[in-house]
Amino acid sequence: MTSWETASSGYDRRKFYTQVTDKKGHWHQYNIKLPTTIGGEISKIVQSGVVEEYTSAQSFIRDAIVHRLEFISRLIADGELNRRITLFTLNAEAMQIKARREEFRQMLMIIKENCQDHSNHGRLEELRTYVSDLLDSAASMPKEFRSDYIAELEGQLKLTQRPY
Repeated sequence: MTSWETASSGYDRRKFYTQVTDKKGHWHQYNIKLPTTIGGEISKIVQSGVVEEYTSAQSFIRDAIVHRLEFISRLIADGELNRRITLFTLNAEAMQIKARREEFRQMLMIIKENCQDHSNHGRLEELRTYVSDLLDSAASMPKEFRSDYIAELEGQLKLTQRPY
């Protein structure tokens, strides 16, 4: 931020930062695309003349960028940005865990329905084969679900071995 003389020279959120260069005459050009609605709003503000410092869309955008840079710089400086990123990451991970649990629950429900269908139609040998094949592939099940998966399948297998 030192090249814009904001953070170290008394940034003022009420000030309009529309300069094209820093004090040494340095500048960098970016080409950006904006949604039409945002471009239209910027044009309305510039054309209204309400803020005389905004002589063009570019001056408005420069000002907006400087203010956002200052905001982000302060977040980084006090660790708030890191906290927000950490919370966002933790939330995303929690949502993934929840989704995996739901997928596992649905998979067990489908297995139970398939087992029930085989049992209802007297296809016990097919049921035993189905459950045995699933048990053989239990090692590929994520550790967090493996014991519940095996317990469910072993329970289904026991049901096929009832005395007649």
